[in-house]
Amino acid sequence: MKWRCLLLFCSVLLTGLGITNPASAQGSRDLEAGIELNDGSQLAGHLIWIDSDTALFEIDGSDRTFSIKSISRFRFSDPIDQSKATSKVVKLVDGSTLICKSVKLDDGKLKATTENGLDFESNSRLIDFVRFTVGVTDLDDAWEKTIELDRESDALVVVRDQNLQTIDGVIGKVTADSVSFTVGDRTADVKRSRLSGMLFYRRIADEFAPAFCVLELSDGSKVQVRSISVKENVFNVSSVAGMSFSVASESISNIDFGANRSVWLTDLEPATNDWVPLLASKTILGSLKQFSIARIDKNFAGKSLAVLTTDDEFDSGMTHRKEFKKGFAIKGGGKLSFQLAKQYRRLTGLIAFDPDANATGTVRLIVQIDGKNRIDEVLDAPTLRKPFNVDIDLSGADRIVFQVEYHDRRSVGDILHAVEMKLHR
Repeated sequence: MKWRCLLLFCSVLLTGLGITNPASAQGSRDLEAGIELNDGSQLAGHLIWIDSDTALFEIDGSDRTFSIKSISRFRFSDPIDQSKATSKVVKLVDGSTLICKSVKLDDGKLKATTENGLDFESNSRLIDFVRFTVGVTDLDDAWEKTIELDRESDALVVVRDQNLQTIDGVIGKVTADSVSFTVGDRTADVKRSRLSGMLFYRRIADEFAPAFCVLELSDGSKVQVRSISVKENVFNVSSVAGMSFSVASESISNIDFGANRSVWLTDLEPATNDWVPLLASKTILGSLKQFSIARIDKNFAGKSLAVLTTDDEFDSGMTHRKEFKKGFAIKGGGKLSFQLAKQYRRLTGLIAFDPDANATGTVRLIVQIDGKNRIDEVLDAPTLRKPFNVDIDLSGADRIVFQVEYHDRRSVGDILHAVEMKLHR
């Protein structure tokens, strides 16, 4: 009883920080959630309240308090696949991504409705880009390259001859059917059906405090969260960029607290994923490419990633196979990149040859940070006794690129598995 009084007293003192009063949150005891701790253990219970340091759960009839630092994530439901051609993606400057069925802009205000029906409002200055043609997968690579371009103004993105082209100007009112766009002293309403998307000039610096957590909605939207509280099954959220909203628990997939610590590299969306064959005609390149670009969190057979390592501690020469859930598989000729946005200080992980591939592979592994080689190594499958260790300083880094080159002019066995690739803040 004493600890309940102490919790109540502390919460009253901290109301200025927006922390939910546990006494007022008793109605949240029907808020079921799975709890995944940093040590890998998983529990099931009812979330009662949460603040910046602790979370209170009811588990098997007893109340338990967890340090936020010990929690990896809360799980509420599985996200649903939102690959509709009619979906729109709104990317905010703090890294938040909204999967929307409706996007409008008027008088400097964004009004968006996510696929699961959640309404968002935000200042247009917080928008990085809006993509309309989400279902057009043939343009994914071109779109990623387009959003990386330096911007001196707003721009419309149009499709011409199966490529994307930008038109600089000023974006005005955006309705369900058109975009008011000004070039010089001329303003016209452009039909949205002609557009692939919109790029917004970043009028404010992209410098934000690290997220407290990442809130993933059931439709796949992800919000970088600065603060969060819960009362009567409704979460009150403030985003890193200053957007505030409330969301019911049934609209949430999970809350990830790894944002303040370390994250898996492959939890980021690849900026580019490309592959060039050793020898192939242009007529069959397209069909080969879809089977040869890097695979995320699985091998090229669709199974778990794995590496072989030798037990050197006892000098036994015994080889052990170990499987991993996170990482990527990449072939010779492959090139995979990720945007880091100066958010991380270090990358660690392991790289080795696919143990199920031909054991004669030889490749040149190149890892670039902002265009500069940090790793440039020739890896030879017959002589690589244990995985190659990756430990790279990422301070101030915007982009990382992994490239695997054919070193011996052969492609047999040239498949690498990069596992345990963690980004540390």
